[in-house]
Amino acid sequence: QMCIRDREYVSRRMNNDREFDRETLKEVLRAEYLKRDNAWAGKSPVEDIRDAATIAAFEMCLKDMESSG
Repeated sequence: QMCIRDREYVSRRMNNDREFDRETLKEVLRAEYLKRDNAWAGKSPVEDIRDAATIAAFEMCLKDMESSG
């Protein structure tokens, strides 16, 4: 469910924000990696899975954007 919601977020941003592009998504992705890496202590396994799913969803969106030109 998290993965679907994250992909829907990217889709909405692409449709509603003309300035949302690959570079913006890369920045969002970098921020997610930093958030994950900086908050490793005290996180539950569920939170780790959620963060991994979010990153995976954004990675898939980025790959889709890059393959579509």
